[in-house]
Amino acid sequence: MATNTSDFYTYSKTAGTSKNLQKPLDGGDENVWGGYINTDLDTIVAAVNATSNLIADANENELIDFTATGSAVNHIGVTNAATGNPPQIASAGDDTNIDLTLAAKGTGDVNLTPGSTGDVNVPANKGITFASDGNEKIESDDTDLTVNSGGAINLTATSDVVVPADVGVTFGTGEKIEGNNTDLTLTSGGDISLTATSDVNIPSGVGLTFASDNNDKIESNDTDLTINSGGDINLTATSDVNLPAQVGLTFGADTEKIEADASNNVTLDATGDITLGTDQVVIGTGSASGKITSSGTQDLVLDTNAGSNSGTITIKDGVDGDIDITPNGSGEVNISKVDIDAGSITGITDLAVADGGTGVSTHTANSVLIGAGASAITSIAPGDDGQVLTSTGSVWQSEPAAAGGVTGLTTDNTNITITSGDFIIGTAGKGITFGGDPDTRQNSPTVGDRTLYDYETGTWSPVVSDGSHHMTMNSSYDTGYYTKIGNVVTVSGQFRTTSLGSAVGDTYILGLPFTVANDQAAYSGGAAANGSGFDITAGYIVSYYGRMNETTMSLRVWDVQTGASNMQATEWTADGNIIIGFSYRVA
Repeated sequence: MATNTSDFYTYSKTAGTSKNLQKPLDGGDENVWGGYINTDLDTIVAAVNATSNLIADANENELIDFTATGSAVNHIGVTNAATGNPPQIASAGDDTNIDLTLAAKGTGDVNLTPGSTGDVNVPANKGITFASDGNEKIESDDTDLTVNSGGAINLTATSDVVVPADVGVTFGTGEKIEGNNTDLTLTSGGDISLTATSDVNIPSGVGLTFASDNNDKIESNDTDLTINSGGDINLTATSDVNLPAQVGLTFGADTEKIEADASNNVTLDATGDITLGTDQVVIGTGSASGKITSSGTQDLVLDTNAGSNSGTITIKDGVDGDIDITPNGSGEVNISKVDIDAGSITGITDLAVADGGTGVSTHTANSVLIGAGASAITSIAPGDDGQVLTSTGSVWQSEPAAAGGVTGLTTDNTNITITSGDFIIGTAGKGITFGGDPDTRQNSPTVGDRTLYDYETGTWSPVVSDGSHHMTMNSSYDTGYYTKIGNVVTVSGQFRTTSLGSAVGDTYILGLPFTVANDQAAYSGGAAANGSGFDITAGYIVSYYGRMNETTMSLRVWDVQTGASNMQATEWTADGNIIIGFSYRVA
């Protein structure tokens, strides 16, 4: 014992020296020390062990307590050490092999805390086991660290699990994942199989390369998927390689392309020739029709021997099949020369060539020669008034125009009457043009375009607003009418609100059906035909005008000596109401 307190004196372990004990302060039955005065300390300790199960500190608080086991043969040994060596707490006792158990209370942890730069060292070939079966173990042989598990090994962390550069994770004897601070390498003695319940995602601008020269690569840039090869790209499959409808294969700079649409039509596009290097091309199989078409304004040319006159193009039908040549829209079938060796071309009855047969042909200009035989050639041609003219070869005969209508009609000094149906202008950008001299009787106006391109009627949905915050519109008064004739629009309506919302400052009506022309000469407006729910001085007038290059009307109050000012949201109450009507010019 070290310190003399007010309750106990210090003892000396040297036999024969003074050893005094002071009676405990309570003076009770616990005064069991008196008989050991001038007694050796070992004897005293033995007496303490017999009467106490703990060691207390100077404040009589527990430092260590002891639990005795009947017939105990094993215990803890504490060994001190000389300079440079560690002291030791070890199992001791009669048994040959004795475990050392460190147990925490309740849910407490067992914490091993080394010095600031020290480690918790487990000797080589000694491990740390988890659970009682010993199947889960971490052990080192001074070279490798082995982590064993009877089941899975789960790595759970709040950050990355970092494996150093040039150190990998191996699987079996030949499969390995390793990084060198730049590349990540997956090595396998067999296949590398990627199995996932969702996609395996490769970032944009990062690809998969094949072989060591990096010439063969698959990569995406978030838009296109590029497959590069230093040689051929071979597609090998046990079934079809399917491309979606309207997705094609391009060759070169996107100008040569093969593509199919949703109707199973295949299109071959090229800015030059499309050469089919085979003796025979079959178009259409089974019950499907074969077709060669040219889109846009391009011609479809069937040529032989690059334009030389030594080849033949043969168009042949199957058994009891037809050959149909049908132009698009107003296109024509132009045949400079037809030589029919046998049979006939049917469809208009029988068609005979202009320079064939024995009949007389005098009406050939702008006409088609038809007939039922070589001696009965007949011509048809359009008349000036929309009629169809026919001829037997010498005399034109007139027939009424077809009931379905006429095209390219021109008339002089005659009215045109449509007895039923509509007068339809079917081409965008076309209209009704008024000819003759313009009316210059008034103020010598500058005459502009004299074609009426458009007529339209409909409704529009205005909103009263400060430009950013809309007032709540009354659903019974939130729709107006408009009529558009050419480039002039007339709007009208009665509009009412039920709440100001968050509107402040200048007040507008938004939602004109067409944008006002971006021209000072296009300004127009008017005064309200009626209004209510305003908070303005009696006698003031509310007016409006269409804002240039916008679909917005500005509301104005004539309340200043110099003219009008912008109507404020505070001057339009929650149930404000206005009736408007004016015309304006559109862009």
